[in-house]
Amino acid sequence: MLGKEFTVDRYGVEMPEFASAAYRQAATAINLGQAYQLLAARQKLRTGQDPVAQAVAELERTTGGRTDAIAEIQAAREGYLAAAAAFEEMRRKARANVRDLALWVEGVRLNIFYADFLLAAVAGELPARASEFLERLSRLREQTSGLFSDTYEARSVEEELDLRYGFHADYLRGLAHN
Repeated sequence: MLGKEFTVDRYGVEMPEFASAAYRQAATAINLGQAYQLLAARQKLRTGQDPVAQAVAELERTTGGRTDAIAEIQAAREGYLAAAAAFEEMRRKARANVRDLALWVEGVRLNIFYADFLLAAVAGELPARASEFLERLSRLREQTSGLFSDTYEARSVEEELDLRYGFHADYLRGLAHN
């Protein structure tokens, strides 16, 4: 009931699907894009370590192996896809604060990218797909920039983009050059 009241107040229309979409966006045991993780991974990369290999090894250890790790990432990805579809539909229905829902969509798309990146890493496909991921990252970065530039100062937009995409871009560029 509270969720319905929130969406009527915030978006001008009842959206009972909002709560489940928000839950799907957040409900995963795999932390894919926390700021502290991205910053730490980038620092490891700068010191010559391979934080992706380390993360894959840890994920496989905690999930019980490669097959279970892939299954867990795929389950999270499916939740993200469902959330993205729900938020896109809510954007079409909303009568107010549509931009808020665009931010939700951007966040879900980012998590889908992180999940796909991790899936490719666990499957051993990341080196062969580095260029594909770099192109995708570039498109996401451009979309995020356009969305955030309405409310962020230019320097803050760049800092946010660097935080969200910098580690992955650095890692993928390293793979693409090898």
